[in-house]
Amino acid sequence: MHTTFASLATGIALLASTLTGPPALAQPTSLEWHECTTAEVDAPGTFDCTRLEVPMDRRAPGGPTFSLAVARHRTIGRPEQRLGALFYNPGGPGEAGLDVLPFAWEMLPREVRERYDLVSWDPRGTGSTTPAPAPCPGADLVGLVPETGPVDWAAVGSGLATEVGTANAACEEDNADIAAHLSSNEAAADLEALRVALGEPVLNYWGVSYGTRIGEAYARAFPDHVGVMLLDSPMYPGAWTIDVGVQFAIAGTQAYRVFAKHHPASNRQYQQVLRAVETAPATLPNGVVLDRWLVPDLVTFLSASEDLYPTIEEIIDLLHLAVLGTGPGRTDARSRLAGLFSMLASTLDRGGTEWVSSAIWCLDQAERPSPADLLPSTRAVEETWSSYEALSLMDQAAVCAGWAFAPDPVPSADASTGTRSPVLVIGSRWDGRTFGGWIPQMADALSPSRTVTYVGGQHGLYAAVHSPCVDEPVTAYLLTGALPPKDLTCPSELG
Repeated sequence: MHTTFASLATGIALLASTLTGPPALAQPTSLEWHECTTAEVDAPGTFDCTRLEVPMDRRAPGGPTFSLAVARHRTIGRPEQRLGALFYNPGGPGEAGLDVLPFAWEMLPREVRERYDLVSWDPRGTGSTTPAPAPCPGADLVGLVPETGPVDWAAVGSGLATEVGTANAACEEDNADIAAHLSSNEAAADLEALRVALGEPVLNYWGVSYGTRIGEAYARAFPDHVGVMLLDSPMYPGAWTIDVGVQFAIAGTQAYRVFAKHHPASNRQYQQVLRAVETAPATLPNGVVLDRWLVPDLVTFLSASEDLYPTIEEIIDLLHLAVLGTGPGRTDARSRLAGLFSMLASTLDRGGTEWVSSAIWCLDQAERPSPADLLPSTRAVEETWSSYEALSLMDQAAVCAGWAFAPDPVPSADASTGTRSPVLVIGSRWDGRTFGGWIPQMADALSPSRTVTYVGGQHGLYAAVHSPCVDEPVTAYLLTGALPPKDLTCPSELG
């Protein structure tokens, strides 16, 4: 049953406490806006751009600075309709906001665009924000995991930690000025500086995926300045645990199972491919090897978007031909897959700055597990799931190896943080990137709050899953500040 705007009437009583009595208006910084160029935002003529200087270390305001790249699209409504600025972060960690801002603007319902400016920024270490990170070569992981046969997880974990640790240590040396200053706490302080610079009395915020971690950090640091806060496809709140690591490791496979339920014929083909590459990997013309690691990596990566389900069907057809076919059909499938992997590599290439994601992740973690810490759980995951998910877990023991900087974890209060205005947390039960169980956990961490849970695998929910049951209460919340009267569960749009 779809929730309508009318069904939210009982929540309007919250409006008075939500939208009245804001904190005193901060004095805005003088920002010089200009029409964005194509080098700044891929939609010239429709966005304004500026830069904002912020302390590199929030605890040392007189020291070096970052120059944040900032962009906005002004509201298309009448001046009297404007509710303020809606600050947007697309996730990552390590993703530039300005790259995604035009897409986010077009996604928003017209009634939201009539009421809000949409503002985003390139977080430190990303996009056009300076100083820019120096590129670093990645770790050489070739041969660390066997293509076939049993896996010695102790040896794999040790090898990963050694190779990644060596690469991270060298990278930190080359980026000594900025590496220790990329945490979510610093990003939250930047967001507060941006709110003040724009003269906004409260922070209205829409964060997706890792962007919810920035939102959580902001809410904990500046609870009295929270306006509407939409946390979409949330990260886990608080500290990393081995259970959290397991949940990360299995999320992609859980999302794939949603696809499999609706596409049983493709799933049968896919299972045949997995059984085949378990013992006999296939090599593409460009040297890419279709093995038990790469095949599920590709398919589960795509499974986090329902719009990509037709693409997944096509790719599984190609994989089946490339691995189990014969003659010209197999040759053509392998050639086409080689082109696909080359395109993906080019699209995902960040010019050697992939280390920024690792640094942010590790700054945010108070605990950094060793391979020995994860060894029992890795073996258990392999037994329950497969070697693929087990490797995803063991990888987490290597990602922080070699970093010398001290963690700067988001504070984790024993009780939930009370925010000035209520928070809405939304996500998918079988999200392929962030575990669905983190939806109620994030809501419990911030109060007052409500949840909207979609029974599917979609990552990035609002205005992306095409569900009135999701979109209508979210839009109502953005326009009124009123939460749904209760937590909502929305059926899959796939039937």
